[in-house]
Amino acid sequence: MWLQNMSIFISMMKQNMLSCGLNSSGMQSGFSSFTQDNKSFLLRMSEGKLHFLMAVILILSFGNAKAQEPLMAKANMMLTVSYGATNFNRIVLDKYLTKQSVIDPSISYDIKYSNPLSANVDYAISDYTSLGIGVNYYSFDLKETRKDIVDSFDLDTKGHRIAIQVRAMRYIIQRPRSIIYFFAGAGARFRSVKYNSSDSLALHTADIHHTADGSLSSYSPISLDVGLGLKFLVVRNIGVSAEFGMMTGIGQIGLFYSFKNKWRRSRDNIGW
Repeated sequence: MWLQNMSIFISMMKQNMLSCGLNSSGMQSGFSSFTQDNKSFLLRMSEGKLHFLMAVILILSFGNAKAQEPLMAKANMMLTVSYGATNFNRIVLDKYLTKQSVIDPSISYDIKYSNPLSANVDYAISDYTSLGIGVNYYSFDLKETRKDIVDSFDLDTKGHRIAIQVRAMRYIIQRPRSIIYFFAGAGARFRSVKYNSSDSLALHTADIHHTADGSLSSYSPISLDVGLGLKFLVVRNIGVSAEFGMMTGIGQIGLFYSFKNKWRRSRDNIGW
C-alpha cells in the first residue's frame, strides 16, 4: 500500500513538471535555447531525484517500524554466553585459609579456581517477563601441605562444579536496543571431586575439606542467583550483556544473540 502511494506521488510529480515546465508555452520561451535532448535529460534527472527520495524514505520508514519493537517483545528468544569477573567461592575460601595459616604457620595452601562460564536461554512470555534455563560451570584445584610432628601430608583436591537453574527476568526498562532487568534463578548444582590420597585422617583434618567445594560429604545441592542485568544490542542480532548480583561470578560479562519471532515479522505492523 505504501509503495502504491509513492508510485502515485511520483506520477503526479511528473505530470506537474510536464504541465508547468516542459510542455507549457510560458516555460518554452524560457528554455527556447535547449534542444529536445536537453529536455529529456532534465526529465531523467528529475526522475532520478524522485527515485532517490523514495529510496531514502523507504529506508527510514523500515528503520522506524523495526525500531518500535522492544528488544525482548513477547515470543522473542535470546541466547547469552558470559564469563564471570571473579569467583565468589575463591574469595571466601582464600580469606578462610589466610586466617588458618596465621594460626598455624606450618600449613601452606595453594588454591585455584576458574571463573564461572554461563550459558542462558531466555524466552519472553510477555513484553515484560521472560523465563529460561541457565547453566553455570567452573573448576577448582585445592592444595594443602602440612609439615609438623603430629600431622604431615600433602593433599591435592581437584573438582568440577556445574549448576542448572530455571531463570526468570522482569524488565525494568525495555527499549528497541536495550533492556534493564531484575533476574532470579533457582536450581540444583552438582560436583565431581578427586582426592590424591586415601588417608582418611588426613582428608578429614585438612582445612581445604572444611569448605563447600572441598567438603568430603556435606555439599548443598541448592543453587540460587539473584541480581540486576543489562543487555544492549550492538548489531542486528548480537549484543553485549552484563549481570551483577548474588551469584558465583558476582559479575558476568558476555554476548547474546537475539532470535526474533518469525510469526510477528509478517503479521505485526510494528514488528519485523
